[in-house]
Amino acid sequence: MPVTDDPWMLQTYEQDGKEYVSLFSKNDGTYEWNGITQMHSSKMQNGSGHVFQLIEPYLPVPFMELRTREIDTINDYERAVAWVKNGFE
Repeated sequence: MPVTDDPWMLQTYEQDGKEYVSLFSKNDGTYEWNGITQMHSSKMQNGSGHVFQLIEPYLPVPFMELRTREIDTINDYERAVAWVKNGFE
């Protein structure tokens, strides 16, 4: 469920007990993309744009759920502050 003003979403699937990212989308997805990734540095050196655009050629990639808040706007910031003050609830 999106919690920011301008989210990018990601779709996942499960295979052999592991979850994988299969697609990034502006409109549809299971999770909101938080911009955090771990890839071999050789895969991330060339290109421009958003991080997810650099990852797309390597999909599917393993997925790990993280509790974070993306901050792109003042509304996002205010929601993130409230989230922290409420004990990450």
